Amino acid sequence: MRNVLNFLIRYNSWILLTFLIVVSCLLLFNFNNFQQSVWLTSANSVSASLNSVYGEVNSYMGLRETNAALEERNAALQTRIYALESELQAAREQIPDTASLIPQPERFSYITASVIGNSQNRVDNYFTINKGTDQGIRPGMGVVNSFGLLGIVDVSQPHVSRVISVLNNSQRFSVKIAGTEFVGSLHWRYNDPSVAYMEEVPRHAKYYKNSLVVTSGFSTALPEGVPVGRIIGKLKSSTDNYLTLKIQLLPDFRHLGKVWVIRDIYSSELDSLAIKPAAPNNMQM
Repeated sequence: MRNVLNFLIRYNSWILLTFLIVVSCLLLFNFNNFQQSVWLTSANSVSASLNSVYGEVNSYMGLRETNAALEERNAALQTRIYALESELQAAREQIPDTASLIPQPERFSYITASVIGNSQNRVDNYFTINKGTDQGIRPGMGVVNSFGLLGIVDVSQPHVSRVISVLNNSQRFSVKIAGTEFVGSLHWRYNDPSVAYMEEVPRHAKYYKNSLVVTSGFSTALPEGVPVGRIIGKLKSSTDNYLTLKIQLLPDFRHLGKVWVIRDIYSSELDSLAIKPAAPNNMQM
């Protein structure tokens, strides 16, 4: 109590001054219309500014949830796009019969993930994603982003997976020139992370500069039509029967973020057929 009294006695002048200023302001703004309007206008302006800042901060804090929702929506839309493309292709090739009336399941679905480790300066490059077997990811699944092909899952643990990057000298991918049936093998030669090569292309293949190269669909890892890159040149080949095309890759492998892992519902059936030995032919003609 003595300390309080000593404080009041020591600073009594300042306390009295503060009190008189407060009383003066109350009298000024409560009994004078002009000053009252100025005060309310200023207070509203400050309040609006604070509310705006609060709203922006609150919106920024919610961007992570919004971004995650958008990624899930993108994955769903990508699934639907490939399903529609498959249905359209089947409709073009299929002879009308009763089987066409039976709805077919969507073959491919997508699991969103984030890249948490990446290399692009080695001979054989890999990157790591934050999803694993607990989320349904298995070795052999293809990985893409919004620009195109990134790689194929190599090793999968419960919560993380390692992906063989397109920038891997030991890995090849089956690709083709978009809009044609000319198929080749995509191969990265350990130099520029933005350039790869489409090898074993038939010499009579028709293409143009900037023609799009896409996946061929000849595997369970990747559906047909996933963008890969664009043709920017041609190299001399060691054989007269094939071409080697220089491809500008569409994804930026130096800045990988959100990715989609492709799940094929027919992969186990197709893989079992691939390893099943052929039955002996005992039929007599």
